Order: sequence, then C-alpha cells, then structure tokens
Amino acid sequence: MSRARPNIGATRLRVTPRGGNYNASIIDLLDGRSAVRSSLGKKGMYPDMTSIYVSNHPDGLPNVTAWTISSTNVSNGYTDDSTRRLATNTGSNSSMSIGQEWDVRLVEGETATFEKLVGIASTDKFEDAESTALLELARASSDGWDAILSEHTEAWNKLMENNQMTNYRDPATGHLPENDTIIEKFQIMAVVDHHYLMQNLLPDNGNGLNDNGVSVGGLTSDAYGGMLFWDQDLWMYLGIAPVNPDYATQFLLARAKIFHQALQNAQEDYVQAKYKFDNKSPLYPWAGNRFGNATGTGPVLDYEYHIVADIALAMLLYPKITGNKAYFREKFWPVVEGVGHTITTLLVKDRNGWSIRNMTDPDEYAVCRTAARPFPVHFPLLVNFLCYCVFLADLSPESRQQWRLHSRCIFRSLGQDYQTTKRIWHPSEPNLGRHGKQRQYPASCFQNHPRVRRHAQ
Repeated sequence: MSRARPNIGATRLRVTPRGGNYNASIIDLLDGRSAVRSSLGKKGMYPDMTSIYVSNHPDGLPNVTAWTISSTNVSNGYTDDSTRRLATNTGSNSSMSIGQEWDVRLVEGETATFEKLVGIASTDKFEDAESTALLELARASSDGWDAILSEHTEAWNKLMENNQMTNYRDPATGHLPENDTIIEKFQIMAVVDHHYLMQNLLPDNGNGLNDNGVSVGGLTSDAYGGMLFWDQDLWMYLGIAPVNPDYATQFLLARAKIFHQALQNAQEDYVQAKYKFDNKSPLYPWAGNRFGNATGTGPVLDYEYHIVADIALAMLLYPKITGNKAYFREKFWPVVEGVGHTITTLLVKDRNGWSIRNMTDPDEYAVCRTAARPFPVHFPLLVNFLCYCVFLADLSPESRQQWRLHSRCIFRSLGQDYQTTKRIWHPSEPNLGRHGKQRQYPASCFQNHPRVRRHAQ
C-alpha cells in the first residue's frame, strides 16, 4: 500500500530464467478469500484495458460498496498482449476472486518485469467509488512505478526517523551497547511497534479518511472481526501523539464519530434498568464497530468501563499536545463532558469512599469478585477527573463555572457529597496494599501485561 496515496497499492515482479528459454503464463489475481463478512457485488474484466475489478458489500449493507481494481503492465517485450483472457486456475474458490492471464516467452538471462497497480475506494468515503479507484489507478499508471516507489519511500523515511521513536543508542557513539541482547531486542521492538502502528494511521490533512481508529490486529489480522482495539486510546494514542499528533488524531476522531450512538447506548432500557444515566452520558462498546452500538463482542453495560475514561483522558491531552484549543472544544469537549456524567452515575459507595465496578485493568484479571468489594478506579489520573478536567481543557471562566455547578448537581442528585472525588479508591491508597486495586487476589495472579511493558520502555 502506498504511504503517499491511500487509494493505491503496487507490486512488481522480476523474472530472470536460467537454463534456457521458457513458455509460461503470468496471472494477475484478486484473491477474494480475505473478503470475509461481505457479499459479491460485481466482478469482471474491463474490455479495453488490462484491468480486472471486484466490488463487494459488507453483510447487511447493500448500499455500501468497496471497489478493488487491478491493472497489470505487461508491455515488457516478453508478453503476448493478444492472449489476455480470464484466468481459470487461480487456486482460489472464493466467489469474490478473479484473475486475468497472458502467455509469456521468457528468454534465458534476460529479466522480464511485470508491474501491478491496484486502485481501491469505498462508498463510505467516496460517492462514486468505482470512478475514484479508476481515476487514481490511471494517475498512478501515468506517473509510473519509479515515482510511486520514490514518494512512498520518502513518506516512510520521514515517519521512521530516529527522533520519531525510542532510541537506545549511546548519544556519544550512535551505537547500541555491545553484547547486550536485551537492549537490542528493545530497540527492535521500538522500531517495529512504531512502524506497525503508523501503517494503520492516516494524517489529519482534511480528506476525511482518518476517522476509523485501529482494529485489534491491525491491517494484517482478522482478529475480533476488525473491530476497534479497546485500549487504543491509552496504549496506542500516547505512543504516537507526542511525535505525530496529526496521525494520532485518528484515534480520537474514531470515538467522536460515534459519540451520538454512545449516548444512545446509555439510554437503552436494559441499561437504564440498572443505572439512570442522563441523556449526556456516553457508553462506548468495549470493541467498537462502524455503528458504535453494543454487540456480543463489544458490550457497554458492566464491562470494562475504563474505555470511557481512556477516551476522555486522551482527548484532554489533545490541546496540550497540539495547542489547537478551538478544535478540541468543537470536536472533543462534548465527549469529555459526557464522560463526566457517565462516571458520576457509575460511582458506588465503598466503605468511607467510592468505587466503580467493572473498570478492568490492562492485565484483564482485576475485576469485581463480590458486590461488597466493587472494583475501584484503575487509573490514578481518573481520581481527579471530574474536578480538574475542566482546567486541563483550558475552557473559559464562564464554562468552568458552569461545569462546577453542573458537577455539584450531579453529585447531589446521586445523594453524594461534592468531595466524592477526593474519596475515590485508587491504587496509591496505602491502606489497600501494594496491589490494592486487585483486592482479594493472590500475588501469583499479578502479571506484567505486554502492552504495559512495551509502552513503558
């Protein structure tokens, strides 16, 4: 996939035969086996081009169409253009697979080059996705392989500069410590992690393509059906935002886009039967999807409530990192304010303080065991969330006063004192012990989560 052109993919094959001349076939294939949870729209060969196409729809969404169009450059002196035909032996039995093939005559010692370009577009973002894919494909073909490769390489070089990621090299020598395999592994992980995250992100350049977040396994996995990663707002966003804030905005826009549905989630009858959330309280699903509604994979009630706090905390950092307070107020403050409503409703009395059930920590083991010991807030930052988020947001004095008054009203409506936030149990409370947040669990249960280790480097 081109780092510089989001609608273009490209690959090149070079073949140099040894031991004689050979007759062969070259096949350009669109393999539909990865097109899961979707149905075929159209597929075929464009008659006056060297291109094939497939369109498909997500299951249950016939009005949404993705187009994938492949074009192969066979003008290399070794291919018989007149033999172009539909490929019948592709190795794929998917209804969404299609291939085209040509006869080639390979000459010993000579290199035959085949270049394949793919245009990609969806009606999610482009009204006429087929035309967009064809237009981008034609532009890429006109510019040529060398130009596409050069701009792609330049774009990645900028994103992978040493100052963009953790560097364990000695500043004086520029080298890693000798014979230290642990540090070498850390350096490899720092580079690989950064690249893996960045390949899932697009810049905030006004084209509207950067609002889908990051799926659980990224672009190379079908884990959790491509749903949004539940910890992206904390463990991913914080690793990218300080060095690439325009790319990190994608994490936040993915949440802001479904804020309206998160509000609706809290108003569902089964949710209201347990918690009386007001109409400004969002509940985000644990594993997000295109609609933002609750699913069997991504519940919203009594399940990993840390996600709403993570989202708000990430958004609160946005104006501090970027300096763009106006954009924060427009796009993200409504979500942050709403999370304040959600958290105050979730607070439950715990001895002489307050806790929140089912917050769940990154180790995914610390959950509520008994009703008498609800699971307390898992991030110390959340302790002062309701009192101090307004100051972090740099709101006007009038907005700050309005928030203070609103917070008091919420607490009083819940029969709670305004000083509640000073008595929320959190891991630093000395009387709770070293792992107070995981009360009643033996020490053998505590683990260092790999995401925590990786991002603490």
